[in-house]
Amino acid sequence: MKRALFLRYLLIGALSAAAASVVSHMRETFSPAFWMWAVAAAAIITGIAAIMAYRGASTLVESIDSLNEELDLHGEQMSFVRLPETDYPEIIALQGNIRKLCGKIIAGRRKLRHQQEEFDFIVDNMQEGILITDFSGVIVSCNKKAASVLGIPEKCEQKKIRDVLQEQAILRAVREAADLNHPSAFDLQAVDGSIYLLTVGSISEELSDESSLPRKRLIVISLTDVTAERSARNRQQEFFSNASHELKTPVTSIRGFSELLESGIITDPEKIQDSIRIIRREADRIDRIISDLLMISSLEDPAQSGEPVPVNVAELLCDIRDSLLLSMEEKNITLEISGGNFTIPAVYEHMHNLFGNLMQNAVKYNVENGKVWVRAETDGQYLYATVKDTGIGIPDEMKSRVFERFFRVDKGRSRSVGGTGLGLSIVNHIVSLYDGSIRLESKLGEGTTITAKLAIGNST
Repeated sequence: MKRALFLRYLLIGALSAAAASVVSHMRETFSPAFWMWAVAAAAIITGIAAIMAYRGASTLVESIDSLNEELDLHGEQMSFVRLPETDYPEIIALQGNIRKLCGKIIAGRRKLRHQQEEFDFIVDNMQEGILITDFSGVIVSCNKKAASVLGIPEKCEQKKIRDVLQEQAILRAVREAADLNHPSAFDLQAVDGSIYLLTVGSISEELSDESSLPRKRLIVISLTDVTAERSARNRQQEFFSNASHELKTPVTSIRGFSELLESGIITDPEKIQDSIRIIRREADRIDRIISDLLMISSLEDPAQSGEPVPVNVAELLCDIRDSLLLSMEEKNITLEISGGNFTIPAVYEHMHNLFGNLMQNAVKYNVENGKVWVRAETDGQYLYATVKDTGIGIPDEMKSRVFERFFRVDKGRSRSVGGTGLGLSIVNHIVSLYDGSIRLESKLGEGTTITAKLAIGNST
């Protein structure tokens, strides 16, 4: 820089001397003394030009050095720093360009930080767990869900996965994905009992078209909550298994007695009538099971729920009591009804099944000379249905299961009185359909009280 400016000013001095020489040749009247003065003037101008070139170059270099020092000291914050004043337009322009560039860098960093915060917020609040490692097993990223499910620290980036995770199945899947590019998927049970579908796979990204450059290679572990799906699948499998078992027993009886009758082995008219009664009883049992299964199916499908109609609760309760008179007379059971003098908007079949199953169970599992109390109340928004009996009661360890399909407290007695094990399950479905709740109180040998609360809107 110094050399360039020096040569520039030296050139100016030389041009000045040359101009003086040209002028002297053009003027023949000039004396020898003028020649001497012209040469001296050129020399003086050249010297002054040389001095100015050196001093100017020195000042310019100092300004540039000062600018470099400020840049090293403040970096992109030079946008906000007052810089030393200078007379050089080039330096002033350079300062302006540096300020603009630093401003763009700051804005870019702010935008990048904002995008990173948004990304971190989204990832941390995902319902799925995500954990990413490189091919050497170093954790690159881990969101809160994955840390919670796997039981590892949230801030585990830059750590080896084997140092924070002890689950051998996951570590083995990570190794297979890294070494063999083999994806894995299996269920994992969390500490809280939830079930997650864990998938492990590798992803690669070419950083350049040149094959000599390395690729970005990562292992991605995802965790999806499948508790509801697995529970539904298990319930469905259990349902079909129980339904098959419940239907198989009466079908076996019907087949056996019908074969005996067909073969002519039974010849006693009285025994023939007994066999026919057994066949009819078992056929009725199959019919009840199928009817209850169809009811549960309709309750689980909103499209089959039916249309609400005005239901007179008192009349409904009396109709159900009349249908139970024969069973009540066999055990000398008395049944008292209170309340119900109102009309509610509801699906009639739902209300009939709700009260019918509760009252039927209260009679069926009661003792000789027992009593049943049925009460229906409303506050205009909710229906409160209570059925109390003096029956056999329910053991404490079984109270949480009585609303399960096909569950029976006393399987032998339930079959002898014709129970399907679906009645309280139907009641529970109906209560849920009406956004309600159900409460059970029972003591073994003393009786049971069940209270259902259903949202029925305005009643009259």
